[in-house]
Amino acid sequence: MDAAALVAVLASAAGIAGAAEEVGAGRLWRAGKASWGGRPREVYFARHVQEGCRPAVLAELARRPKALVFVPTEETARRWGDGTPKLVIALEAVLSLGSDVLEFDTSYVEARLADAGLLDAPARKPPRKRAERAGKIEALVRELAEHLRAARDHAFTTRDTLGTPELLPRPSQQDLAKRAGLTETDVSRCLKDPAARELRLLWETALELDKVLGWKGRPHR
Repeated sequence: MDAAALVAVLASAAGIAGAAEEVGAGRLWRAGKASWGGRPREVYFARHVQEGCRPAVLAELARRPKALVFVPTEETARRWGDGTPKLVIALEAVLSLGSDVLEFDTSYVEARLADAGLLDAPARKPPRKRAERAGKIEALVRELAEHLRAARDHAFTTRDTLGTPELLPRPSQQDLAKRAGLTETDVSRCLKDPAARELRLLWETALELDKVLGWKGRPHR
């Protein structure tokens, strides 16, 4: 992977200003600065940060109190764990292929900043895109709940008639998008959204027959 080229693509899609530079011997790049969540923030990209080089990378980031770090994948972000107080976000959660360019999900970044308590103290109204995302998540939750009801009925029916319950296949992200009147990209982003806990729970439940049989429906609100 050409990391320098990837950093340039990230900067272009996210509106990051400034000249990108390598600061960590093939492990850490400074992409520039961007204004998210009401304040300017330094943006970094890291990859292949293993035990041997981790202290040097963390020392460099420690000098940047407002830094935000991007890494390639969600799995990489999880491996960072509590190793740094900096917010670490996976590129696969914020970059997607549009009609002819890469699109960057600023609302997702600002939601993560809010969850981490890194926004400015004065109360802010949630961005319009954030409100739209919440509506999409709820629409997907309703569709998955409807699928689970049908899957539960199917499992009980097949158990009574055939002697063995059968699992109704979970809809693909493409099928779910059609049912909810959304795009497949919408579904992918919603499933990765930190606020979509119920959506992910239903999504995972639909794959396990025992959980489908024991599903009691959505909790009363």
